[in-house]
Amino acid sequence: MRRARAASGYTLLPLLLGMACVASGVAVVQVEHGSRDATAELTHQRQLRDELYLRHAQLQIEQATLAGHSRIERLAQAQLDMVEPRDYIIVTARPGSGSDSNGVTP
Repeated sequence: MRRARAASGYTLLPLLLGMACVASGVAVVQVEHGSRDATAELTHQRQLRDELYLRHAQLQIEQATLAGHSRIERLAQAQLDMVEPRDYIIVTARPGSGSDSNGVTP
C-alpha cells in the first residue's frame, strides 16, 4: 500500500510540472501577441504624429503667406480701391488745450 501511495505521488508531480509548463507557454504567447499589438499601435501613432507635424508646418507657411503685408496691401488696393495718401497732416493734441474728441482745435 505504501508503494502505491509513493508511486501516485511520483506520477502527480511530473503531471503538475507539465501543466505548469503549458500554462507558462500560453502566457508567453499572449504577452508576445500584446507586445506586437502595442508596437504596431506605436508605429501608427508615430506616423500620424509625423503627418500632423508636416500639416502644421504647411499651415504655418500658408498663414505667413496670407498675412503678409504685401499681400494685404495688394488686396486693399485691388478690392477696396485704397491708395496711400500723398499729403499727411499730423495733428497733436495737448491736454487742456480745448480740443474736441478728434484732436482738431476749433
